[in-house]
Amino acid sequence: LETEQLLVPTDGTVLDGGQLAFSLAGYTDAIGHTFRGLLVTDPDGTVVTRTLATDLVSNDYTITQSGDGTPVLGGRTGGGDDTAGAIRAVSTDGTTRWEHRFGAGSEGTERVTGVAEAGESVLAVGSTEKLRSETGWVATVDANGIAKLASFDTAAQSVRRADDGYLVLTDAGWHRIDASGTVQVETVFGGRPYQMASTTDGRVFVGTDQDTENPVVSATTNDGQERWRASSGGSYRETLTGVVGVADGGALAVGSTQSYRSAQQAATGTETADDG
Repeated sequence: LETEQLLVPTDGTVLDGGQLAFSLAGYTDAIGHTFRGLLVTDPDGTVVTRTLATDLVSNDYTITQSGDGTPVLGGRTGGGDDTAGAIRAVSTDGTTRWEHRFGAGSEGTERVTGVAEAGESVLAVGSTEKLRSETGWVATVDANGIAKLASFDTAAQSVRRADDGYLVLTDAGWHRIDASGTVQVETVFGGRPYQMASTTDGRVFVGTDQDTENPVVSATTNDGQERWRASSGGSYRETLTGVVGVADGGALAVGSTQSYRSAQQAATGTETADDG
């Protein structure tokens, strides 16, 4: 995307008009600044808009769109005591329509880690780090401001819409909440989950087992009961970082291994049946 900066797309979404929108993060080796930005392309890859903002610790981690189709990015911005979570709406022509910050100047460090469309507003999740511990939160955000709805004992990683409300993934497990932030169902992973997906009869997520530190896939029912759990591990280190549901009720998980290579990683893929 740039010759002088290493810019990485961190998330993407399809806009109502068919264009693709990506959040960007990166840094320069020479200066040490971090870049955040928005990239909008046509379906054929033609760049429509690319905007970059430079700050000491700014990053755009996640992206969605508001009810009117405007891209909305979440991440963090600022530096030092001004480090804060940030969420901003940017038109496809690159114009910033509005921006809000979470916790600027507070004792803790905040970041926005997930956003999801919620009608005319956006549902955002994030975490607050204070005294080396992290807690999570969920909030609604629109042009008028921020309204926090609920909090979690561990950091919140992502949020997505579901037919039965919203699914929030935290460092402990997944939580189903309604539009007011009320937790309806929650399940404990027994380790640290990295990503979650829906299946034909529930949820499936991948992460690391708290006892063995091996990669694990866990499938639950829609009401949070674990259906099956599968783990793998090698002689050195393996990780599962992504998962999608497949038509037969199972899941396809992807990750990497260093069990047989000390210097480089090899991508791995594992398809699990609907019984693990």
